[in-house]
Amino acid sequence: MPIRIVSKKEGFWRCGVQHSTTPAIYPDDRFTPEQLAQLQAEPMLVVDVLPEEKPKAAKGAGGKKAAAQEQTDAGKPADKEPPADAGTADDNAAGGGQTSQGE
Repeated sequence: MPIRIVSKKEGFWRCGVQHSTTPAIYPDDRFTPEQLAQLQAEPMLVVDVLPEEKPKAAKGAGGKKAAAQEQTDAGKPADKEPPADAGTADDNAAGGGQTSQGE
């Protein structure tokens, strides 16, 4: 479980770490059990052992929303085709494509 440490005095040293007044999160294997006991006993430090964070998408890969999105995406074409009378990019660049009615 992660460990959050906040020092009551900026730059306070304990267990080989300079602690800050800004909360710092350490992995549970950063300190030995003996060091963790020292840190927790130190009155200049506030040490909290945090619970493990659980993944938010507990229902499969993305939950119900992702499954619904996959179903709606399944019937869509990959790319929209241009309208039949639009011409190609090359036609439009060369002056081709649609013309006005007055010509």
